[in-house]
Amino acid sequence: MIRNELLEELLDVLFDCFVKEMEEISADYERLKAHPPIPHGSPPVAGSIFWIRNYVQRIDFPMSYFNSSESTFLK
Repeated sequence: MIRNELLEELLDVLFDCFVKEMEEISADYERLKAHPPIPHGSPPVAGSIFWIRNYVQRIDFPMSYFNSSESTFLK
């Protein structure tokens, strides 16, 4: 019982950190979307795709963790 409560609290803290990260990503995206930073020597389209995929990875990895751990932790 106590273990589940502690795990729920931990997940809440982790989720709060994730939400903060999402807010930062959103702000960065909105600020840079008109002229995204691209790697030196990259064609503009390929550089833009690389830039946005970085954001997708920053979102997908923690999101997949929460999707898988919610069912694991709360059993």
